Amino acid sequence: MAISDVMSKSLISASSSIKAARMQNGIKKQMEDRAGVLEAEIRQEKGNAPEKQKELEKTEKKASKVESMTMDTLSGMNTDLMKAAKEDQEKARAEKAAEKIRGSRHGYGSGVVYNRSEESVDNSTYSINKMSASDRAALVDRLKADAEERKNQMMNLVQKTLSGQAGTFGKASGDDLWRTLASGKFTVDRATKAQTQKDISEDGYWGVKKTSQRLFDFASALAGDDVDKMKEMQAAMENGFKQATKSWGRELPEISQNTLKAANKLFEDYYASKQALETGTVTA
Repeated sequence: MAISDVMSKSLISASSSIKAARMQNGIKKQMEDRAGVLEAEIRQEKGNAPEKQKELEKTEKKASKVESMTMDTLSGMNTDLMKAAKEDQEKARAEKAAEKIRGSRHGYGSGVVYNRSEESVDNSTYSINKMSASDRAALVDRLKADAEERKNQMMNLVQKTLSGQAGTFGKASGDDLWRTLASGKFTVDRATKAQTQKDISEDGYWGVKKTSQRLFDFASALAGDDVDKMKEMQAAMENGFKQATKSWGRELPEISQNTLKAANKLFEDYYASKQALETGTVTA
């Protein structure tokens, strides 16, 4: 199995720690050798060597301190390696969970299979809700990390676009930044425009289909197969869009409104699937 970035960095750090520990052990050995010489000289002088006795005590204390530093170095290295191993395990578990989801959906973001006219549901679609608590927790971490990375990419794109436009980005931060974007009073280069159009296209990461699916998947991972908790997640999502509207300073763009509608439909389809289970109209 390939070594992850986290483990690679931890191993590099461990190598440095081992070198430091070896150096500290070398210093400790020199001090112990000096202490041995002083003890021999004190015995020869039958204990009548107060200056050498003081030096011996000082040398022994230093040797003890160096030994303690070495133990701390190795202990810290061990802690870092264990942490890296745990992060690797959690990442592998999340990837396994995500692969399980992709397999059941024949591709991420394929959506819910529900036919209102026939009142039938393919319940295998809701595989996240059926996952164990530990697998769902791992998936939440993965979704958070992915969202944070994508958000940073988007913010970097915004900064790159506005930073060279005097009086725009330089004065805009927080809600003012979003209102600046909402105003449309800025220009973008051709490459940035092309990338943005790709990102918000039907199959783009920030498109309606994939964004609404991520919102629903995140809620499913947090709530599990619990209708009441899913309703709490839906309410929290809707509140988030309300807060975004305030930050935007006006009605959200059509793509955002359509995303909310699509996400709400996924929730409603889920509730309908649970109702269908109770009435026995679930497809095999």
